[in-house]
Amino acid sequence: MSSSRKISIKGIVLGELVDIGGTTLSLAVIMIIMGGFSSLQGATETDLNARITREFAPIIPFLTILGLCFTFWGGFVCARIAKSAEIMHSSIIGIIGIVLGVLSYQPQTGVAFWLNIIALILTIPIAVLGGYVAQGRNLKNTQSLLNTNEKNTKQPQIIDKTIKLPLGVKIVAGYLIVPSLIWIVWRLIGFETPLPEFHAKSTAYKIGVYFREMLLNVLSLTSGIAILFRKLWGRKLAIILLAISVIYDSNDFAWGLSGGTPSVSIRLITIVAYAMLNGFFIYTLYKKRDNEIFY
Repeated sequence: MSSSRKISIKGIVLGELVDIGGTTLSLAVIMIIMGGFSSLQGATETDLNARITREFAPIIPFLTILGLCFTFWGGFVCARIAKSAEIMHSSIIGIIGIVLGVLSYQPQTGVAFWLNIIALILTIPIAVLGGYVAQGRNLKNTQSLLNTNEKNTKQPQIIDKTIKLPLGVKIVAGYLIVPSLIWIVWRLIGFETPLPEFHAKSTAYKIGVYFREMLLNVLSLTSGIAILFRKLWGRKLAIILLAISVIYDSNDFAWGLSGGTPSVSIRLITIVAYAMLNGFFIYTLYKKRDNEIFY
């Protein structure tokens, strides 16, 4: 087998972790938000299937799309790591996804059955699409590296600190700094969450929530300031925090918007909205090469 066709085990493993792990984790988060785990504890298999069919049927199309999105990213990650034979590697991600899907299939009827069939049919094409996008990125990076090497032959790489910080990066920094600063000041002057459901919780629960919110907001404020000072560690920290905040910020916003316990539709809408917004900000930080503006 030629080197261009050598299979990247690392790429396949990490691609599957993104595909399967991302799908499983997102499903677990949605079930936690909807109170699914607590109500399913101690249920028989028959009761479990009936509960899932009854309660989660309205969001099955959303879950199907979400799973295919992770399949795309799984194929993308696998191909990016492999750096060669990208279409072949992403196809392997799709094939493994189909095999696991068939092995874990539970008999269903109606819309759920047809959505499963459609998802199985689209698994390989979606994974290959991710590989195709990664192939373009790999080619672009290779060409950019060749051009850089030609320009900097026998010359040490010097980071130009006079380059202006892009507007998009400044917006991300502001997004991290302003809300975090407001929240910290809001807490320090004594304002509390007005929701009665929160105050009905135990003291230990409220302490845990306050500690988590304070920690995340202090880290967000720190990462935003670090980005303005072009620190690479601030960029990396911001990407992690933006991913984490999709879960917590969307839930907090849903509660605030509803003035109490939010409905399933409100929860899903806020999750999607925050995922799109934070995903765009993550892409804005990720696409800027380290040697251009961060050091």
